[in-house]
Order: sequence, then structure tokens, then C-alpha cells
Amino acid sequence: LPPSSPPSVPPSSPPSSTGASARADVHMTGLREGKFDIRGKGHGKVYALLSAPEIAVNAKFAFATFCLPPSDPRSVALKKIHGSVMSEAYVTVRTSNGNLFFVEYNPCTPTSAHLMVTLKGDGPSKEVWLDTSLAASFDMENVHVVLKSAGGKALALSMTDAAWNITIIPGSYRLVTGILKRRVDVAISPLPAAATNPIAPHGIIGQSLHDKSAVHGKVDDYIPDPLGEFTTSAQGEGAIEGEIDNYEIVGDP
Repeated sequence: LPPSSPPSVPPSSPPSSTGASARADVHMTGLREGKFDIRGKGHGKVYALLSAPEIAVNAKFAFATFCLPPSDPRSVALKKIHGSVMSEAYVTVRTSNGNLFFVEYNPCTPTSAHLMVTLKGDGPSKEVWLDTSLAASFDMENVHVVLKSAGGKALALSMTDAAWNITIIPGSYRLVTGILKRRVDVAISPLPAAATNPIAPHGIIGQSLHDKSAVHGKVDDYIPDPLGEFTTSAQGEGAIEGEIDNYEIVGDP
């Protein structure tokens, strides 16, 4: 779980937010545009990006050794990067009537997404698959989920409740062996209700909502060693409360 005892009352009149993101290897932009990188502490570990009333956004990190595209001028000297990407993303929302809504997105099947709805109390669970060739959207109470596409190619999975808009975007990267692999990028945008909620959000990204200005943290410099290799190491130092281990999700994502 994220660090305990987040502030119970956010500061009044917080500055406006333009949205945040977690992308590529893994470069974070906070809700006040602070920049920092997160490697993660282990292959397959899941970390909390956003933990707020009625919503949680988590992502699975995967270690990978990859190369930069030839269009990147750094690729001339930097031949191999030992880094990480986000391999899956998960969103859990409690609806206005108390039902639980879980979305799982895997970029290896970018044109589909798995939804599970658990009714309040001891009610039955309902499994839903979104697919761009069939049903590409699902609505329940104050939650709207849509799998956007163009020309049969998935562009993004967007999920909106009363306070947040979450967008999960499939991407790719190339291993040094030449194999093309899939990853996800995540965008998080607060709606007005997020800023006025008396309980402040937390998570790697969520905690930045009520910062007065951009809080920057450690970023990787990608300076190659004599063999043309670089290993990422940044864990959000200086930008996040506590340590990255505090944000690990143990158990179901």
C-alpha cells in the first residue's frame, strides 16, 4: 500500500493541474509538471500510481534490456539500456452506489480490455470484455469506460469517474535482440471534484495534486559506460514521499 496517514485535508484553492503521465522507461510527470524517473525494485512488481477516494490506479513494472530507436541521436553512443517499462495497468473504482469496478489492460492484446464488476454486498460478479470489433464501451452509474480505436488499431483505453480521467495507451519498444515488445503508458487527469475532495490523493503520481508547484526528483542521465551501456537507477528520490518500496502493491493489483 502507499505510505500511511496521507494528509486528511488538502490545502485550500490548490493550483490548477494539467494532468500527469507515466511513460516509456519509466518517466513520470506529476500533476504539477514535476519530472522524475522510476525504475522499480523488481521485475513484475506492481506500484500504486494513484490512490484516491473511490479509485486506485496501479501498474506492473517489467525489467528489460532494450535499445533506442535510430532516430534518437543518443543511439550512436548508447547501444544498450538496462531499464524498465510498465507491462500492464489496472484501475479499480467504487461506483456511486458502492459497486466495485475493476479494469485490466494488457498491451499484448491492445484491441481488448478485461472488466470485472462486483455488486455491492454479496452480489454476483459480472465479467465484461471490451473489444474494438464488438462492444468498445461500458457504462455503469458514474463510471464510463471506452476503448478508442482508429482503423482497427487500438489507441487508448479511457476510464472516467466523477473525479478522475485515466487513459492507458499501448506502446512498444525493441529489445537488443531485435524483438519488438509491448508496454503501456498511463495518463492521469483530475476533474474539479478531485481537487475539492477533503481526502487528499496519494500514490506515486497522485500525491502531487496538492503540491504548490512542480516538485522534481531524480532522473536518469543515460550516459553510456565504456561498453555503450547504461543501467537506470532513479526511484523518484526527491519527488515522492518515503521510498519506492512504500508504493508496492502486494496481492491483487
